[in-house]
Parts: sequence; C-alpha cells; structure tokens
Amino acid sequence: MRLHHVNLVVPPGLAEPTAVFWRSVFGMVDLPRQGRSGRPGAWLDGGSFELHISERDHVGHSDAHVAVAVPDVAAVKTACVVSGAEWEDADALFGVGRGFTRDPGGNRIEVVHDVG
Repeated sequence: MRLHHVNLVVPPGLAEPTAVFWRSVFGMVDLPRQGRSGRPGAWLDGGSFELHISERDHVGHSDAHVAVAVPDVAAVKTACVVSGAEWEDADALFGVGRGFTRDPGGNRIEVVHDVG
C-alpha cells in the first residue's frame, strides 16, 4: 500500500498562494487537474504522492495536519522562514529535527527527518 494523494482544504482565494508555498518550500511541481468540479484549486506532484488543494468555505480543525519526511529539516525550516511562514521547533521523534509550520491556507504541516 502507498499514499496516493492528500487533499488540503483552503479558504476561498488561497489555492494559488498555498500552491506557491508547497512549490517553493518542498519543491513540488504542478500536475494537470482532473475532474470537473470547476472549483479553484491545484494539484501538485511530490514524487511519491500527490497534493491536491481545494478551495472551500469551511476548513477543518486546527490540529489536523499532514506530515512530510524530508532529508534536511533545517533546510525546510529556513525555506519556511524565508517565505514568511511561521516555524515551531518540536522534539525530534523521528530521526534528527522536527517542526511544524502552516501553509498560506492555514493547513498545519509537520516536518520530520526522513530516516528511510
């Protein structure tokens, strides 16, 4: 089994700023969107999974999050700070380094060290 995609919900008008964040901080690239909803959004390729961004009027709970494993947590922290995103250091539970940030749509992202 493998993760195919994660769909993040953002408030109206924040799909593109959120996609820019994921492109610049995590190096994701655009994918053609499928489906016929007609709603604003974006689909991005993360290499081993896709990220779908959907605009909706209501967003989820503030503790809901997606966790991404990266080879260099410090580099992601720097990219977040440069992009203007807040960063919260956390105890390293998985390898070296761990922290939390939020994309422009308000989605919480846990960043962990990729140990495998």
